[in-house]
Amino acid sequence: MLKKCNANKFNKTVTALLLIVGIASIVLGICLFVSVPESAHGLSSLAGILTGMGAVFTVFGICSLIKHAKLTPEQKRQLAIEANDERNVMVTGKAFVISSITGIALCFIVGVVFFALDNIDIENVVVGYAFIACMFVQTVTFVAAHSYYNRKY
Repeated sequence: MLKKCNANKFNKTVTALLLIVGIASIVLGICLFVSVPESAHGLSSLAGILTGMGAVFTVFGICSLIKHAKLTPEQKRQLAIEANDERNVMVTGKAFVISSITGIALCFIVGVVFFALDNIDIENVVVGYAFIACMFVQTVTFVAAHSYYNRKY
């Protein structure tokens, strides 16, 4: 059985995580872009991807902060009740399980592919693109599984 969560603590944790990861990605992307020579187009585009993802995470974190600040105490209480509802806890748990299995499988497949391609001369940036694609597929899988189980139960 999944442990019920405190909705206020969960929202603050997710918001803080979004802001930290977003700002760190922006800083890492800018530092990578500045330090990469002009001839390394792959690494400069990877720096752009990191900066863009960081900006999106930061905007989502700021929007979450604004949305949470505008809630009345009654709305916060109702949100906590909905978050602790057994059905919502089960749906989220099942979606996380499906997403985690997908992420582990994708990382294994990417590792096997790069092990097999070890003797081929490819740029190191391909590894970054592959793992970014895996994170994207894992996120989409979570959203799809959550929607599926939300309709099913």
